[in-house]
Amino acid sequence: MGSSIPDLEVDVNGEEIFLVNKRLLACYLGKISKLLKKSEDAKGTLKVILNDFPGGAAIFYQILRFCYNNGKVEINVSNITSLSCAAFFMEMKRDVLGSENLYEKTEKSLEEIQFWSWGEVMAALSECTDFLNLAISTGVIHKLLDSVVCRIALSIETSPSSSVSSSDSCSGCRFSCDTRSTEIFKKSAWWFEDVVTILQTNELIRIMVELMISKNLDNGIVGRFLFYYQRSRCSSTSREEERINTIETVVELLDHLDVSTLSHKSLFRLLRVGSSSKISQRCQSNIEHMIGSRLDHATLDSLLIPSPSGTDHLFDVKLVLRLLKSFLSKHVSSNRLKKVVHLIDMYLIEVAPDPDLKPAIFTVLINSIPDSARDSLEGVYDAVKLYLEVHRGISEDEKTMIQSGLMRSKWKKEVDVCEVRSQLQGMQWRAMELERVCNELGMQMANVMKAKLCT
Repeated sequence: MGSSIPDLEVDVNGEEIFLVNKRLLACYLGKISKLLKKSEDAKGTLKVILNDFPGGAAIFYQILRFCYNNGKVEINVSNITSLSCAAFFMEMKRDVLGSENLYEKTEKSLEEIQFWSWGEVMAALSECTDFLNLAISTGVIHKLLDSVVCRIALSIETSPSSSVSSSDSCSGCRFSCDTRSTEIFKKSAWWFEDVVTILQTNELIRIMVELMISKNLDNGIVGRFLFYYQRSRCSSTSREEERINTIETVVELLDHLDVSTLSHKSLFRLLRVGSSSKISQRCQSNIEHMIGSRLDHATLDSLLIPSPSGTDHLFDVKLVLRLLKSFLSKHVSSNRLKKVVHLIDMYLIEVAPDPDLKPAIFTVLINSIPDSARDSLEGVYDAVKLYLEVHRGISEDEKTMIQSGLMRSKWKKEVDVCEVRSQLQGMQWRAMELERVCNELGMQMANVMKAKLCT
């Protein structure tokens, strides 16, 4: 690398020590120039130790080639991210050299990222994981992720089954050719696995999703990706803290999307996983708010969430009350409201047989739906009747408390009708039972008479 006398030792990450000419390096490397100014009176060979140098000894060797070759070095897809971050780390900018330095050259090369293949962009992102903070602060990560998002957006806008560009025919770019009912989803999700495999930190996912939102990507696809990321990350780690951070990051990002585009089933699954992982109260409330705002899309099975540990009753009734409160706080159409009323009535009947469900909680659940929202009280009446049959040991005051909601003037007539219907059903059953007994007695008498005739 030239005939300059080596008078400086550079230890790179403890991997290798390079003997170089300090004056030559000071012309290109601002960091070396500053260190030499502080040690002008020092004699003999100086030593500089570089820790956390991006790219290690191999990239530092490329920087030396640049310095010893009059500012010339090969910059390609395989080394550009490392060289850019290393040049930033060593302060190799125009103000040091007086002309275009290595950092400016790498910035100019990064402008051609649009011509890289999908696989090359993924490889460059993977390389950045070794010096992530520096790659973020220099903007390299942002440029790479912006390219990723643009390619995804283009594939969605054109055809989910076609390549993003003619240069993306590499093996890293996979599309589904499935023709089943899930074909559309698979084609729009062709990039999920690649991105989750490479972007293994919540911070990178946050940057990418924020870019997606800024570019108005389909919120439904972004939401499905976030659910996919959460499942993938949580299943691949045994660290509870990491699972919690992932869930809370995903929920925070989901909160920026149009909730109507999100899968209600996936939100309930996220709620179950989050509750078991002890997520923060704020995160829990955000999930509940997203679910509650579209409670009319829920099913009875999705509401039957087991009660938290430490509680007696089978199902988490308090959670359902919070979801209902969130729904009722919105201005919703009468059709949506009727769906929720029907859902809650079914839920009442489902939880009524729980022997450990307290009368006070059951009463609150009954009264959670305003009178104006109901067209009928039949479902509630059936639930109350079932509850009282199972909970025979409750006090008269508790019975009165439960029945008070049924006895308001608006529903008095309907309750009377329900009671009459119930009594008639009871009488009908007793009549049928009496008829059955009479038939059996008749058959027995006939058998007796037949036996007598035979003798």
